[in-house]
Amino acid sequence: MELLKRNLTTIVNRLRQSPLFKDSMWSLIGSTVGRGLSLIAGILVARFLGKEIYGEYGILKTTLIYIEIFSTFGLGYTATKYIADFKKTNPERVSSVCRATLKITILTSGLMALVVLVFAKQIAILIDAPHLYNTLRITAAGIIVNAINIAQIGVLSGFAEFKIIARNTTISGFFTFVLTATLTYIWGLNGAVIALVLSYGTQCLINNISVRALLRQYEEPIGFQRGLYKELVSFSFPIALQESLYSITSWVISFMLIKLTDYGELGLYSAAGQWAAIISFIPGILRNVTLSHLASNMANRSAHDKTMKAMLIVNILSTAIMFLGVVVFRDFICSFYGDSFIGLKSVLLVLTFNTISSNASNVYVQEFMAQGKNWFVFLCKIIRDVGTLVLAYFVIIQLNSKGALILAGTTCIANILFTAILAIRYHIQKSSLE
Repeated sequence: MELLKRNLTTIVNRLRQSPLFKDSMWSLIGSTVGRGLSLIAGILVARFLGKEIYGEYGILKTTLIYIEIFSTFGLGYTATKYIADFKKTNPERVSSVCRATLKITILTSGLMALVVLVFAKQIAILIDAPHLYNTLRITAAGIIVNAINIAQIGVLSGFAEFKIIARNTTISGFFTFVLTATLTYIWGLNGAVIALVLSYGTQCLINNISVRALLRQYEEPIGFQRGLYKELVSFSFPIALQESLYSITSWVISFMLIKLTDYGELGLYSAAGQWAAIISFIPGILRNVTLSHLASNMANRSAHDKTMKAMLIVNILSTAIMFLGVVVFRDFICSFYGDSFIGLKSVLLVLTFNTISSNASNVYVQEFMAQGKNWFVFLCKIIRDVGTLVLAYFVIIQLNSKGALILAGTTCIANILFTAILAIRYHIQKSSLE
């Protein structure tokens, strides 16, 4: 008994001294509170709006989020990688990287927001919801503020300031919950969309204060550094292609459900996807932690390998445990959504099971990103996503029903194969270095 106590004490002390553990815990705390409140707010939105209108909200939110992801041009991850590296090797370039990242993000997101404003009617017609064009225009402001928000988090992650990120996420989570519950109840769908945009703006303002405070200790950049801008854009381009591919694929999934089935199936897929996102909250929030530590330890192979092993274990175990929780409480979870969400249980189980392989693959993606092998990851993702869409399309056409369940199943199969390819490539590469 005494030996066990000493061993546990030793393990606890080692964890307390581990920067990776500290950063992971702060990220986890902020994510738990922020995402938990977002989940509750999402359930309230579903109950207030009902399945059909919630499906419309889902396509609007999906369109907004995926345009935002593309508009950052992958610079959030690029900022994390470069700042984590330059903090040790070229501290005089840190401020320049931060400012260049934010400037490019404002430019790209502003252009995307303008496109949405100008072509709102055409986009609304494309998603079979012409009556939503004014609501779609409301999201334009959200494109800019959340794109900046994503870049800011990338900057803070590069500084390894995960405690600050946790604090900011917690504060914005409370604002999101209050705004969403209140405005959706008062104004319905428009209120839910306005609340979404305002919640993005709140976190953007809080993050801006934190970034400015950190930059005070670094030198101000002098003049326009064309070489740095070119370097950042060059590194980010394949990442931007990956994210745009993800955005397009996810949007096509929503579009496919609308065209081949109905908004009800999209509502089922969106509701199940919400829980898949919650299950992935630990791996998702640890992406920047993983990239930051892998990039900063590229010269230290032992520390680098330990980070890989630790993050794979954390991602797989945390996802598997939460998936089992969904399995046990699936009836209770589905009861929250009301009687109109018939068929949610099956979609929920398949889509949440998919998170196990999906989150394992994210660790390998961060590893290849730290190595600068972004084109390899992009090629693998093209094969995965195109295969998912083609297979889902033909199966839905043949069965002519249960589109949400079919899409969940094909996504799951594709992610398992994608993870296997990345793992094999990583271990072959690692063996060649030993």
